[in-house]
Amino acid sequence: MVEAGATSPATQAVLALFGISAAALALYMATLLYRVVSSITKSASVAREVKGKGSAKSAAAPAAAAAASQQGGPKQGGGARKADLKTLIKQSKAAEKIAATKEDMAAHHALFINTLKGHPDVINAAAWSPNGRLLATACDDMQLRLFDVAELGSQNIKFKWVQAPQAALGVGFGNDGSSLVAALRGIPDVVHLVHYVPHKQGGAVTFEPAWQKQAVLGHEQLLEMAVVPGPQSEALGVPQAGGIAVLLSPKKEGRVFGLAAGGSLAEFKPNSFHNHALAVSANGRFICVASFTADVMVWEVQWGRDGYKGTPKVMDLKGHKSQVMSAAFAPDGSKAVTASKDGTMRIWNLAVRYQLQEDPKVLLNLPLPLPSGQCFDRMAWGPDGTIAAAVGGFIHFIDSRSGKVLEALATS
Repeated sequence: MVEAGATSPATQAVLALFGISAAALALYMATLLYRVVSSITKSASVAREVKGKGSAKSAAAPAAAAAASQQGGPKQGGGARKADLKTLIKQSKAAEKIAATKEDMAAHHALFINTLKGHPDVINAAAWSPNGRLLATACDDMQLRLFDVAELGSQNIKFKWVQAPQAALGVGFGNDGSSLVAALRGIPDVVHLVHYVPHKQGGAVTFEPAWQKQAVLGHEQLLEMAVVPGPQSEALGVPQAGGIAVLLSPKKEGRVFGLAAGGSLAEFKPNSFHNHALAVSANGRFICVASFTADVMVWEVQWGRDGYKGTPKVMDLKGHKSQVMSAAFAPDGSKAVTASKDGTMRIWNLAVRYQLQEDPKVLLNLPLPLPSGQCFDRMAWGPDGTIAAAVGGFIHFIDSRSGKVLEALATS
């Protein structure tokens, strides 16, 4: 017989289960309410941000228009003279001051022209065609892209693409200016060299391999590739001179290949613990390597009336106190620039009688315009004498005659 006021075990279990269910329902309702409030708050924040960006862009537009007006706008009939680099840099300052974001800063900079979009993965290399009309890019998505940049300011820049069997690590133009030479990543990490030539099929253009070479650096990976289309007969005075592709590995030797058939022409050995960068003169005559050593070796690709003769070491750029991180040649090959971890940047005169063991002369010895411990890891020498030197997300424009830094441009 059950005493009055007592509760059976079954009833207690039912009551406990009911209590747990009620607590779970309350927690669920509280969580749902929190999500709704958070969503409303986030939407309001996004709306305020969009409105703020719109106001910033509206404020920047008149300044950008004023800068364009000061430049003289598009070229009018009569051939208005284009502003030089120093003028463009000066005119960009006002637009930079009112830019709200890094993207706005790039878009309103006087040197900014356009953005080439469409790459879904890492871009490993880029190269200009000899006439400057085409830009080729090598991407990790196993495609080469060929942009027609005859009108670089156009909003609808067209491009052709070349499907490769592996990721493209390097790219350059063949001797006809429209074919492509590509370095592809093989398995395991060897490098294949392929020459793609265009073929017209009806109204479409496709690219097919004319020749390909396997494991061109042996079992070594690729650090950098430079392609110089030929012929360079006018520059070298040799009718048989042709284009070359120069490839460098991170730790061992580099190799030179002829573009006519992809044949191996030479090997050159920096004899360094680690290589940092490759530089090849625009006429394909000189090659140098920035490496772990303080001295920079210079090789010459030599041609004779019967064709290729050899690639001997002809000069040493001596004077740095620490490893050299980057180098570049002047467009005519008469000068070179090197940047070292010793905190200096040197400009060299290569127009010497090296056949008589005459050493290159140092024209300028400049302190690097960088914080201590930093060094330029890429450099390029422009036709107007301006050196573009990159480190991290910045490009420094340096006058090769005076050593003056014209500007430091943020790229990211």
